[in-house]
Amino acid sequence: MTGALGVGFLVDDRHAITCAHVVAAALGLNGGEPPDSASLSVDLPFRSAAGDPATTPRESAATVTARIVRWGPSQAPDGSGPDIAVLRLERLVSGTRPARCVDMEPAKLRGYAAEIIGFPAGRPQGIWHEGVLRGPQADGQVQIDRVGAGYRVTPGFSGSPVWSRDLGAVVGMTVRAERGEPAAGFMIPLSQLVASWPPLVALARPASPFRSLKPFEEVHAAAFFGRDADSDHLARVVGRQRWTTLVGPSGCGKSSLAMAGVAPRRRAHQDTVGVLRPAHHSTALGGLAAVVLDLLEPDCPEAERFARIAAVADEIGSHGLREVAARVLRVQRATRLLIIVDQFEELLDEESYDPGDIDALADALGAKAPPTVGVLAVLRADFLGPVLAHPRLGLLAKKRIEALEPMRQEQLRDVISKPVDDLPAIAYEDALVHRILADVGDAPGILPLLSFTLAQLWEDQRGGQLTHEAYDALGGVRGALGRHANAVWEQYVDEAEADDDREGGPDGEGHPDGQGSEDGDREVEQRRQVEDAERLLTRLVRTPVGSDTPLRRLVTRAELTEGEWLIAQRLAGARLLVISRVRSRENTGPLDPGPAGRPTTAQETIELAHEALISSWDRLSSRVKEDRVFLDWRENLQFDMDRWERAGRIKELLPTDVALDAAGRWLPARGGELGQAQREYIELGHAHRRYLTRRRRMLYALFGTLLLAVSVTAGVAIDQSRTVAHQRDRATSAQVAGLAQSLGATDPELARRLAVAAARLGDTPEAWSGLLEVRNQVEKRAVRLPDFDVTTSALDDDGRILVAGGGTHVGTWNVDTGEQLGSYRTAQRVRNVRLSGDGTTVAVSTDDETTVVLEARGLRRRGHPYPTGPAVFSLSPEGTYLASVVARKGDGYGVTVWHTRTGELRLQRTGEMPFNPSFFAGEERLSLTSSQEPGKTVIWADLTTGKDLPVPDFDLKHTDYPGPLAFSPDLDRAAVLTEDGLRVSDLYDDGEVGTSDFQQVPELNDDQDLYGDDVHFSHDGRLVSVGFTLWDATSAKGVEPVFTYPTPISFCDPGTFRFSSDDTEMRCVGEDGTFRSVDISHLTPHGAEASVSGAAASVVASKDGSTIAVQASGDNGIEIWSTAPLVKRTRIPVPQAAHILLSPDGGLLAIPQGLTKVQIWDTEKRTRLGTLPGFLGGFTTTVAFSPDGTTYATYDGAGDAGSKGYRHSLRFYDLKTMELIRKKTFTLRTALLDFGTTVTFRPDGKALTVSPLLGTVAVPSGKVLVPGTTGLHLDGYGPDGTTAYTDPDSVHSTLTFLDPRTLRSQGQPLDLGAPVSYDAPVAHSPDGRLIAVAQRNATAADPSSEVEEIKIWDLSARRQVGPSLKSSTGSVALLTFTADSSALVTLGGLEFRTYPVARSRLVDELCAMSDGGLTEEEWQEHIPDVSYRKTC
Repeated sequence: MTGALGVGFLVDDRHAITCAHVVAAALGLNGGEPPDSASLSVDLPFRSAAGDPATTPRESAATVTARIVRWGPSQAPDGSGPDIAVLRLERLVSGTRPARCVDMEPAKLRGYAAEIIGFPAGRPQGIWHEGVLRGPQADGQVQIDRVGAGYRVTPGFSGSPVWSRDLGAVVGMTVRAERGEPAAGFMIPLSQLVASWPPLVALARPASPFRSLKPFEEVHAAAFFGRDADSDHLARVVGRQRWTTLVGPSGCGKSSLAMAGVAPRRRAHQDTVGVLRPAHHSTALGGLAAVVLDLLEPDCPEAERFARIAAVADEIGSHGLREVAARVLRVQRATRLLIIVDQFEELLDEESYDPGDIDALADALGAKAPPTVGVLAVLRADFLGPVLAHPRLGLLAKKRIEALEPMRQEQLRDVISKPVDDLPAIAYEDALVHRILADVGDAPGILPLLSFTLAQLWEDQRGGQLTHEAYDALGGVRGALGRHANAVWEQYVDEAEADDDREGGPDGEGHPDGQGSEDGDREVEQRRQVEDAERLLTRLVRTPVGSDTPLRRLVTRAELTEGEWLIAQRLAGARLLVISRVRSRENTGPLDPGPAGRPTTAQETIELAHEALISSWDRLSSRVKEDRVFLDWRENLQFDMDRWERAGRIKELLPTDVALDAAGRWLPARGGELGQAQREYIELGHAHRRYLTRRRRMLYALFGTLLLAVSVTAGVAIDQSRTVAHQRDRATSAQVAGLAQSLGATDPELARRLAVAAARLGDTPEAWSGLLEVRNQVEKRAVRLPDFDVTTSALDDDGRILVAGGGTHVGTWNVDTGEQLGSYRTAQRVRNVRLSGDGTTVAVSTDDETTVVLEARGLRRRGHPYPTGPAVFSLSPEGTYLASVVARKGDGYGVTVWHTRTGELRLQRTGEMPFNPSFFAGEERLSLTSSQEPGKTVIWADLTTGKDLPVPDFDLKHTDYPGPLAFSPDLDRAAVLTEDGLRVSDLYDDGEVGTSDFQQVPELNDDQDLYGDDVHFSHDGRLVSVGFTLWDATSAKGVEPVFTYPTPISFCDPGTFRFSSDDTEMRCVGEDGTFRSVDISHLTPHGAEASVSGAAASVVASKDGSTIAVQASGDNGIEIWSTAPLVKRTRIPVPQAAHILLSPDGGLLAIPQGLTKVQIWDTEKRTRLGTLPGFLGGFTTTVAFSPDGTTYATYDGAGDAGSKGYRHSLRFYDLKTMELIRKKTFTLRTALLDFGTTVTFRPDGKALTVSPLLGTVAVPSGKVLVPGTTGLHLDGYGPDGTTAYTDPDSVHSTLTFLDPRTLRSQGQPLDLGAPVSYDAPVAHSPDGRLIAVAQRNATAADPSSEVEEIKIWDLSARRQVGPSLKSSTGSVALLTFTADSSALVTLGGLEFRTYPVARSRLVDELCAMSDGGLTEEEWQEHIPDVSYRKTC
């Protein structure tokens, strides 16, 4: 059979729908059902690339077998069911995805345009029919009329999806067509398809945009409406404030605003966000630690989670959030941490949180919080008074209070209508929105009820409509929740069937009365079930001490009986309750009056879905009123028990006689409504009274036991003191290493000293990683030189001279030496300071709207003050000219330029818009940019004559809003920041301009206001920067930055970014006057240890790491380098070679001579020793040197062996005589050498392994010791030969360990996270402990990016150590460790670079970089539990 019989379409990844008559034709059926074993072939010609619509056929259609899982005709007894068949594909097919469907009432489809693809005879590539949908027929099928003279529906269209262009979705399936005119076709609407295949409803109905009683979270931001203006405002406030308290009445949407409104907006400004719900954690500080851990270690195994939370909580409690937050920002690549404390009032619960816990949280989020941490607390308005009266929480909450009002009518309209407006084929019935709005009115706290009602309406929609009928059935907004709760109660409590598994079977077995007994049992069971449910309601509500407002209570499963838990599960299934699994500290075992703490567990908890249930559900609100006295007593009992717990379970705080009498009145009737812990607390009170009579005897016994315990403990302590001290030092080492890494960004020099201290305390993986981290981090310096409060600062063009002002103080410093160059006092408050490019001249403006010019050294005044007004001003590169821009009194702006040495006015210009002045390097020319309309956007003026100069055409428009022009030192390029990004222009001698646009500029936002004067060229002109984001200025492609470093405004003030004089650093000054620098030496030639003569065509390192051989492209010679020190030893004149090989000690060099021979060279004598057979290729290297350099081995094909297979020969040669030692021939069932064939000597030289097939053979006998396999691939041996390995490659990301005795896998492979670079082989350190790999780092902005990162892994610890090292050239050609394993050497482009990795070398370098180790004062502050040690 040829050609298509019909069409179908996917409804999930394995199921497709088509017409039953199409399947019948394919199977040759003449009526009846297809056999169970029937299958048919299905082609998928319209597969899509991921995320792309299937608009054109792929080059080849995928063919797959399918079987029938639903036969529509059989759904009617007479076989007249719908003409529908559902097929299941035997396998997944790549490039496919389900069609988007919409279930819409057929009558409402009238007039919609439709498109249908068919495959009629003669049309194997398919053809489209365009039609218009009409009304439904009597059988429910919908008529489709042809549009114009287009192709009609014919055989070959059946089963095709009907695509509505208006809805952007499938609305039905083509089923038949009439012949003749008019040309009409018919489709089965989606509602009938859903009836035949119910799983289709999930595809046909979008997920509900309404959250019912749950708050919106950040993932629901796209469906969060009504609070746009509030979200924008609050996000701005939170961005500027350290603490913000959002206060509003219950039910006004505070939590949703915080999480779905503020959180995504702050995240767009480079915040990372954590949400703390206090009641979900046993301690307030532990809750904060859990939130931080989720950001810090998102993949932390659950088994380790509790221990890690405790460790983070201890660190926050001891040192505050500073170090932890710094690590979070580094991991999340953010500039600020925002903590949202939802339901802040829960911290008032003294039963759950003791004062010390609240103090610790208040310290962490308040006094000890760094500027990079912000807090948004969400608080119910009726708890504002108690919070403000709290001695600790009140001080925080009142810092900034933002009141949230209930939604207005227009906001509520958005909440109701906007989520539905954006969805195709779903709408409200006419006037329903107005009706809902009228019912809502302006009642406070109505939002949860509205949200619940809308969610229920969504579930009850019919044919894509939310109807009045469904709204009436719900009881409207005000009755919906209560009516729903009552209905759920009746279904799951009042009418629920008793478990058949209870005593007495379903037939009344064991009861003489049969049915009567069964009915009696059911009545008893029903009463017990209702009692369980009533007790459950009581448990779920609490009345806080000192408050009249009942609140929902979080209940653990351990507090419930089995019957109550069964009811809770049922009510949770109906969404009245929420069951969660949270971290808590609960004691489910017997209570003990001793001091033992509660074990940490993760357990299920239950709570009401929303507090609106307490007031809106009459059954629950009545229950609360009736039980208020009991609830108050239970709350006080819990308060007393928690106080006893916090005090360490001391006997003095067990229940008093009065409390025990009160408990005696409640326990008989209501004891079941107490938790096990509460009942045991009361019992302990009784037991304590009995205990007092035996106290004397117990004290004597206890005294004797303590004496024995002290004696035993003292003996053990003496024997183990050294072990304990060693373990303490190792634990402290790991903690100090973590502290060092967290301080790297804010205090690099202290971080270096701490890293050294960690290494001195213990040889731990954490200490090693800390050394590597701080040694290779980009943050280089952070030092604050001014001794006054700084409000404005500037740097010279080299970032060497700093001027800072604040109050009436002005000072200048040399930041490299720390020397203060001058001090000056002003009569008025300092507004702004500026510094000339050469660092010789300072300009200071003050509140009297004048500016004085000073000499930077000594700060002596030059000339008279200048009337600059409240101006933006700047100095020329040598301080000769002062330019100010000020708004004129009438209209527009003016720019004025003075000569600072003569005081004369040199230039004035006016315009309607502000000017952005900048100076050429020669000082005599001024550039002005502006967004004038009409007028020039760029003006160049000669300051000696005052006349305008010709300006090249920069193609800048007024709508570009250009900043000032920055010029490269050679004046060959100019850069300007525009509205659309950074524009770099090449300035040619003929006046022409070539432009490159760099659009990935840091976002201009409240946290990092980068200005036009933050654009700079490096001193060699190779780089251009905006802030700490750098591009290659010489590259026209330059879309992606070569370096970026996020800098919050607290770290770097706008306008202070500069390159250092040698371009190895970027420098800036923070808002507090702190000077900072980051290392960019890897982008410049200054960071290279040495350079090769040209781009490497071939490069290889010896196995011992001592030698590197490089042949540059086009060079008839090979350079031989030593790695320690990194110097070129010699050059061997040989022809260009695609591949080269060094002996393990680097003494011998092999280069190919044709395809079958290899030249052997002595690298020291530069002499050729001879020519031997062998192939030295790319994927296949079938030659090898022995470890001692005396033997050469080659493995190659030796001819056909007939039916036995193919012969391969292994030959050994003496490298001193170049004579054959032995030739061994093997017959294997493979004709060619595998492309992955490797020949590797064992470290002792007595054997070698040929993978994959031959295996390990003895040297030189050739005896097979361990046979190979087809899957074997061995790249090398460990230093002692007891381990072997298969390296990761450009496809596989794992390092596999092999047992040399069996050549089989040994232990778990080490997953490096990504495949490695094709160009740079994996480097193994000679001591076998480390490996280094180069991996491509694709960015979100440019997934095809070839920029590579170098990562170092510790094989014993199975973890990456230190940070990823950036490649300066984008790609890495070579990685090798030095012979002593102390450093890693890399070759990228033309540049060698060396990175120390040995602890001793790292310690020496860091000591030198930080001018010594920790002082005693620093040690005492950061390592108080260990006595001081000199570290450097």
